Amino acid sequence: MGIRTTLGNGFQEASVRQLIFNEVYAGDIRRQKCYMADPITKTKVKNCGELPQYYMADCHEAIIDRETYAKVQAEMERRAGLVNPTYLFTGKIKCGICGNCFTRKKGTHKGKTYVHWICRSKKETGMSCTSVNFSEEELKRISAQALGMQKFDGAEFEKAVLGMAVLPNGDIEFRLAGGEAKVWKNLHLDPPRHIATVTDCFQGKVKCTACGNTYHRVNSAGKWVYWYCIGKKRKNVECHNPNYTDYKLRQISAHMMGLDEFSEAEFEEQIEEITAFPDGSLEFHFKEGRAEKWQRA
Repeated sequence: MGIRTTLGNGFQEASVRQLIFNEVYAGDIRRQKCYMADPITKTKVKNCGELPQYYMADCHEAIIDRETYAKVQAEMERRAGLVNPTYLFTGKIKCGICGNCFTRKKGTHKGKTYVHWICRSKKETGMSCTSVNFSEEELKRISAQALGMQKFDGAEFEKAVLGMAVLPNGDIEFRLAGGEAKVWKNLHLDPPRHIATVTDCFQGKVKCTACGNTYHRVNSAGKWVYWYCIGKKRKNVECHNPNYTDYKLRQISAHMMGLDEFSEAEFEEQIEEITAFPDGSLEFHFKEGRAEKWQRA
């Protein structure tokens, strides 16, 4: 149209983008886009969620009508999605070891597609990171568990979660919109090498909900110690409840009792019974009368 800048120059792409994405032209203001990181040097930095932002609508007369502004935003989002598609966890997960963001990695093995989220440092040349990887489905289950959802809801997740951090031990910290922080604890139920523990206090305490029988311990060549429903060995009884390694039962029990390490004495004092379900979940019945259910994320 021949319109030039206030200095008489032609508009550059960056200048046009600034106009398109600036809510001020639609009559609104977003407060605290930046904040003063150092009051002495007066250094200002972009606010990436460290502090709350406040959106104030219709603060002044608009230059662009709201309908046009909304259409332009939608079109820009559509074009950005074609070039660089975003996913539910994009930009949400930070690595607690190196500080880099997590990125989506898609692969195929034996005809089956797998989607994982890994620290970006693992993909960049000359960089390395020892952070834990998570499958996308696993992240959804963990998020649902942390937010108290029966089933993962992407829209609710977007509203509730500002950011996530994968800590060095594999735990995940959720930074919520209300200012609260929640931590999902990684119990490390699948260690890189097999850990053989032998625990006596589980005997007679673990009951199968599928057939009503109790779980018994098997020590295979002193290396593989696990608990299985005795109903699997009895005639006329059909039971498909899962087995549990002794190590996993210890880890889960310690978590449910609020302990960093498993204690047989504490288990005897606190737990009346454990009921095992076909889906692998466990319900802990405490001697004080309450019951709490554990389900792997």
